[in-house]
Amino acid sequence: MNHSLKNSLRQDIHSKVFYFALILIAVTLPYSLLANSISIIILLINWIAEGNYAEKVKSVKRNFLLLLFLLFYVLHLIGMLYTHNTNDGAFELQKKFSLFIIPLIVATSSQLSMIQVKSILIFFIISILVASSICLGYAFYRNIIDPSPVTDWLYFSNRDLTEIIKIQPTYLALYVCFSIFILLNFLINDFAHGTTVKKAILIFLILYLICFLFLVASRTAIAALVGISFLGIIYYFYKINNLLKGFFVILSISIVLIAIMYQMPVIRERFMLVLGIEHKDVWINQYGDGKGAIPDVRPLKWKCAINVIKQNWLIGVGTGDVQDQLQIQYKNIGFNAAYQQEFNAHNQFLETWLGLGLVGLFSFFICLIVPSLLAFRRKKYLYLSFLILILISCITESMVCRQQG
Repeated sequence: MNHSLKNSLRQDIHSKVFYFALILIAVTLPYSLLANSISIIILLINWIAEGNYAEKVKSVKRNFLLLLFLLFYVLHLIGMLYTHNTNDGAFELQKKFSLFIIPLIVATSSQLSMIQVKSILIFFIISILVASSICLGYAFYRNIIDPSPVTDWLYFSNRDLTEIIKIQPTYLALYVCFSIFILLNFLINDFAHGTTVKKAILIFLILYLICFLFLVASRTAIAALVGISFLGIIYYFYKINNLLKGFFVILSISIVLIAIMYQMPVIRERFMLVLGIEHKDVWINQYGDGKGAIPDVRPLKWKCAINVIKQNWLIGVGTGDVQDQLQIQYKNIGFNAAYQQEFNAHNQFLETWLGLGLVGLFSFFICLIVPSLLAFRRKKYLYLSFLILILISCITESMVCRQQG
């Protein structure tokens, strides 16, 4: 076997491992952080063993988007120079390592074909469908063996619904929301040429995941789904010069959604709570113990974060001192629940500003805005919907403080 043939065979093996490792990362995301981390390690080992480092360096230099992501991680490394809590700082670097290594590997590896990209997305959807089935199956099982004394909705909502796969409802809801966008993308792209059976299956899966999303009752994910979908509708009718019809479609969908959500006590209560609307019947709270509504404390967390930012607005408090500074604020105002459970800022923009200062905030913002503009310009609407979903989620969650985010 000649040298060029050996190299070709070797490169083919690395390309296949790269592809299957990405599938593993997508599939394990809703279930096991350990399995997901192992999948990332496989991806990394394969990338290192592949070699071609000179070509990889060239790829890095000419990829502006990649450099943006790498800079964001480098700022966390710089933040270690002036942080006091180096243990927490090292843990933050570990959690955010995937933000550095995955873009680096993907951008410097052989380009995936569109068939491979679609396959990865399909495997992700299958994983989410299986996860939702497990959650619903367990909820039915619990309701049969131990009927809830409070309400039949208890096991089918929010934390109680997702606890079987040990994932926070917010993150599973975001995965479900993105799965819906993927299926919508498949439906739109295949609508003219797809078979009736295929279109019927796609529509059924979309409706099923929307229903499951309502049960999970994540307000952010639901708001993101509705908001992004409405933006898409407005843009479509704008392109065909019929905005009035577009607004009528949005109004009709809004009425149907409100009517459906109003019949679901958990999601109804959670939205009424955030809107400050009084309601007599309390079915369940966000922790699923049926003891009544718990006020939304995010604004109070944001206020504490802003108090710290005011004193450290330029360079932040350092990579490892974010939680320590929040703890001081929580203790000062007697916010005992947040202090005892060590709540983060529940806003990634504030969290980043708090830790890395204005430069870090600008870097993170650019990492979302620049790709969004490019995606819109190139009509990559699935990519755009993903980025907007992340941007919206960062308003109410510290997304990149968890591997699941």
